[in-house]
Amino acid sequence: MLKSLRFSVPLVAGFAGVTGTNARSFSQARISHRPIPLNLKNQVVLITGATAGIGASCAWQFAEEGCNLILVGRRDDRLQIMKKEIMENYPSVDIHTVAMSVTDLEKVAELPNKLPPKFKNVDILVNNAGLALGVTAVEDNDVESAKTVLDTNVLGMIALCRAFLPGMKERGNGHLINMGSIAVRILLLNFMLLSIF
Repeated sequence: MLKSLRFSVPLVAGFAGVTGTNARSFSQARISHRPIPLNLKNQVVLITGATAGIGASCAWQFAEEGCNLILVGRRDDRLQIMKKEIMENYPSVDIHTVAMSVTDLEKVAELPNKLPPKFKNVDILVNNAGLALGVTAVEDNDVESAKTVLDTNVLGMIALCRAFLPGMKERGNGHLINMGSIAVRILLLNFMLLSIF
């Protein structure tokens, strides 16, 4: 059960390769001095890549907390299944689905204005959409696969932040959770290793 958003910071720090005392410093530096409410009921949470894996787990977790969800994913059929299953278990939760790719930067920019009134003020943005392609040795790498990874894992996340953070700043409230992937790190490491030899 999600007890506080404060716990997500050390977790992310651990995944980012920060350990021990560095993890404590990292988490303390990023914890807001304002108390974060344990009661997330009726908060609006937008989750990308919501139909499987970590995104789906986040959706269930926030639903358990009584949050209203905006589930974003590429496949509408999977979004509808997720919506139905969550609402069967948490009937008081309202869910809005958006079938789109985070690589469609124009749709991402328009998204805040296209949400129904109840979902307009996103309180928590979970940038989770991502994939791992083109992580083979650089001489075998497919450039289109590498471009897809960068467009999804990096540009998509930046576009979503650009779309929703102004509203959070204007309201003086909001939380941003960015999931990281090692796919980009592997992709770049392959290119750096090539330059050594």
